Formats: sequence, C-alpha cells, structure tokens
Amino acid sequence: MSNLSWSLKESKIPSAITMDQFREISGMSFVEKGMVIIQTSNNRRGHISGANSSSNLKITFDGDVYSQNCHSKWMIKYFDSKNNLIKEYKAYKEIE
Repeated sequence: MSNLSWSLKESKIPSAITMDQFREISGMSFVEKGMVIIQTSNNRRGHISGANSSSNLKITFDGDVYSQNCHSKWMIKYFDSKNNLIKEYKAYKEIE
C-alpha cells in the first residue's frame, strides 16, 4: 500500500481526493468523473462528481443541484458513455 493510501485512510475526517487517488485506494480503475450511475437501492440515476478519502463517491442525482456521499460498492451500477453496463455491485458483492 502506498503512503498516500495509508495516510488518507488513517484520517478521521473524509477529505476530497482526486479521481486518480480514488482509483488507487478503491481498486476501481474504471471509475471516471462524470460517469453515469444508478443507485439501485432507490433506482435513482446520477453522475459522479467527485470522491473522498473514505472511498465514497460524490454523486449528483438527476434533478439535484448538490452531490450526495454514496458508497462506491453498495447497490450501484456503473455505465460507460454509451450507456453500457460496466459493473454492478449489490450488497458489497460484484456482479459480472
């Protein structure tokens, strides 16, 4: 684990991080800012607007003007720019 990952994970207060840092910490190399997601727990569509050091994503849901803190691997689907499903996570389990 890199020093960056260790120091961010040891922090008590989640802080904003770059998407490159998020991909390193989370191991989710496919995640991009602006990527479309659907949170399956409430069937809401949105896009990724940022990330924090707790490996959570900032999601701006359609119709909202602010972002919400969402777990990156809990009941969420990730789509590419052509709306093809890339990954789906349900209750912390990856679905291929």
